[in-house]
Amino acid sequence: MSGAQHNETRDVSGAVAQSETMRDFIVNMPPPEPPPVPRQFPPTDRRYTNRLTELRGVDRVVEDVVRRGRGACYLLMGPEGIGKTALMAEIGARSRAEFDESLHLDLAEVRDREGNADYAEALRRLLASLHDLTAKGMTDVDALGRRFRDITGGRRLLLFLDDVADREDVAIFTPGEGPHLMVAACRPGFVGAAAEQRDGAEVIELGRLRDRDGLRLLREYSAVDALMRDPNEGDSAEQLVDLCGGLPLALRMAATHLDRRPELTIGSLVDAVRARVFAEPGIPSAQAVIDLGLSGLSAREAELIAKAAEHPGRFFPAELGTALMGPDGPDLVAGLLEAGVLRPTGASGYSIAELARPQVRNGPTRDPDSVAVDRAVILRFFTVGHGLADLYGNGERFRLADAMDVGEFAVAPADYPQPFTTPVEAADWQDRNLGHTPGLMRLAVDIDRPDAALLLADHTWPACYNRHRLAIGTAIFGYAVRLARALGHLHGLVRCLTYLARLHLELEDWDRTAELLKEAEAAADASGEPLNRAVVLEARGLLYGHERSPAPDGEAARQALAASRAIHRERGRPRGDVLQTYQLAEGHRKDGELDRALDELRDAESRTDRRLAELDRAEDPRRSEYLVHDWKLIQGRVWLALARTLDAQGREAEAEQRAEAARRVFSDAGQPIREARALRLLAEIAERRGDSECCRALRIRTQRLYSHYHVDDEAAEIHRRIPPPSPPGASG
Repeated sequence: MSGAQHNETRDVSGAVAQSETMRDFIVNMPPPEPPPVPRQFPPTDRRYTNRLTELRGVDRVVEDVVRRGRGACYLLMGPEGIGKTALMAEIGARSRAEFDESLHLDLAEVRDREGNADYAEALRRLLASLHDLTAKGMTDVDALGRRFRDITGGRRLLLFLDDVADREDVAIFTPGEGPHLMVAACRPGFVGAAAEQRDGAEVIELGRLRDRDGLRLLREYSAVDALMRDPNEGDSAEQLVDLCGGLPLALRMAATHLDRRPELTIGSLVDAVRARVFAEPGIPSAQAVIDLGLSGLSAREAELIAKAAEHPGRFFPAELGTALMGPDGPDLVAGLLEAGVLRPTGASGYSIAELARPQVRNGPTRDPDSVAVDRAVILRFFTVGHGLADLYGNGERFRLADAMDVGEFAVAPADYPQPFTTPVEAADWQDRNLGHTPGLMRLAVDIDRPDAALLLADHTWPACYNRHRLAIGTAIFGYAVRLARALGHLHGLVRCLTYLARLHLELEDWDRTAELLKEAEAAADASGEPLNRAVVLEARGLLYGHERSPAPDGEAARQALAASRAIHRERGRPRGDVLQTYQLAEGHRKDGELDRALDELRDAESRTDRRLAELDRAEDPRRSEYLVHDWKLIQGRVWLALARTLDAQGREAEAEQRAEAARRVFSDAGQPIREARALRLLAEIAERRGDSECCRALRIRTQRLYSHYHVDDEAAEIHRRIPPPSPPGASG
């Protein structure tokens, strides 16, 4: 952002200082655009050629759903590799015109390594896709489920669920009443299909492909199609379909193997499969096909899949392929997708196909030094990625990296494949990849880099806290605390104890919070670093000031925050200084101490302006851009708090200037709820001065913003308070 833009927003005595000019601007603002309708679909398969009978049955159900306005559920059952996800994608392609919105969630993205799903996170993702901003801080699964049903009720919605394990999954994600279709690709071993069918669900049990469908799939590969024109090869193709057990995955791998090796015939591949089965009695012929398909990968593809298997998560982002293999990483990933070895997993990237996973995991023994190098690359990719995401979203916050020697794991290599470009993209990437963190921390210990594990944990703190990822957060910081204790790493111990305490504070576990903070205080004193003590003091202030604390103490909360601020100020940490000043001022304002609040906020405003001016002159404009984004949001929060304080003192003109300046910041930053709060205050000021036309324009805009983002109670209240339109000829 340029210096001119900073000055434009910072100069609240400029364009918005003239009340009439600002009024005209507000009254003539265009209405806020609604957010885009979600249109999420599983990736389609360009070689899809089968299951036409099943699809015609789905078409009839879709027609009935639309005609009668009812809901319907399809459960796609069958073994791994049978084509459930491909059929689900084909249903989406055929049905999309009949529905206004569509959502896709792969539950593998929210399962841990033991298969347990984080239902709260899954529901928050679906609600976020529907632009419901009220769900962001919710953790109660029942409440989130009710919210999801309330919002989806009456909407023409397509919902695609992958990796569905049981009836509980189905029940939790069933939309509200209305014309919806839920299509669930179920895990092998799904229990309860008969009960779901009795409750009205449609069940498609996918068996092996019909022979003609298997042959049709083989012909989708040009080299195989050419071979099949020979009658003898045609007979061999029928035998290959049988050996593949009618599994689409095995057929794809066989066809890709033939497509890439023109010296092979279908007959020779059939002979090789039979020889493998003869040599290893008991191995299914389809598995023998998959094994041969894996053996036919190029050396670079095999190298990538072996390296990716060292990643402890269930899936990996696309950019990891580039980090592991260099510039041809994307092409190698595309080739593995084509071969069926990789499968896409929602928005998160790729996973190794389940039928291929055992062979990849149990492949040739790799050189331990090479394995350690690959693990270090994986660890560095995620540590740098989470560090950049933290920087994008939280600017100059005091990090563990500021108090320790972090080495290469905190520095992006010159060819780092950055997976995001904006703060919003960074936050989403971090959220999607948060579940890998405990496994990556253990990987860091395995390669003798425990300091990197602590660094990685610290980078994920804002995502755990701001996005209310309490379950994964307690797992991350619980392990980090144990590790820091074992290492005697006082800096890491202070921060991780404090973060764990704040997560328990969110869970309202008061005793555990106090216990953790007591240990954190002792570690902070032992570390000799005052900023460590500032981190603990801030958490103390939050505990004392929590409205549901069993022993709230407003004065103790203010003292703790003031002491934390003094340390930040003394050590030249402007972000901590300003944020704690803002927190103190808000406490004074809520207690009715308006003069004290105003003094604090003017100080925060001055310091924020000064830091933004410094960033205008920064030598690293790219880094400055991320810091400016964070400081602008801080500035908006300070301005809105100033506006509320000035308004409470009866200084409406000054309050209006600050509120409009804050509104512009939030609008530019894409923060609709904060913008609505500023608009709400502006409307109250306009109403008090008798300007019903301006008040009406502001409240209509506020109501629309709240409605767009499903803040329903607020939208209803604002709607009731919208003044009637002025009579013709009347002026505000």
